[in-house]
Amino acid sequence: MKIHVLLFIVCLSLFFISCESAEAKKKKQCDVLDKEFGKVLLAGSDECKTDADCVCYPAGYIVEPCGGITNKTTDAALRIIDKKSDALGCGYRAMCGAWICNPKCKNGLCANAPRN
Repeated sequence: MKIHVLLFIVCLSLFFISCESAEAKKKKQCDVLDKEFGKVLLAGSDECKTDADCVCYPAGYIVEPCGGITNKTTDAALRIIDKKSDALGCGYRAMCGAWICNPKCKNGLCANAPRN
């Protein structure tokens, strides 16, 4: 009887350790994606020729937690990282106030323009 109780306690302990390890592994993977998102965003270009070249990029990352505006090329690279982050269940890293994303090309750079 004592052996069964001891085995149960050991198995239960291993279960919780493996759960913590899975959560720690997920956090590390999310941190890597967060850093990758920042690198892509900072290396990307906001250059544009028309308003159609500009888009809103995803929120939830440390480098720009509330999202922002960039060109379609940079956004495409960010969306790949965002899909991986969603698949892992990384979630948002910040709570942001509401803002209106109205991407426009101003003087050759993507920017947020006031709504008319």
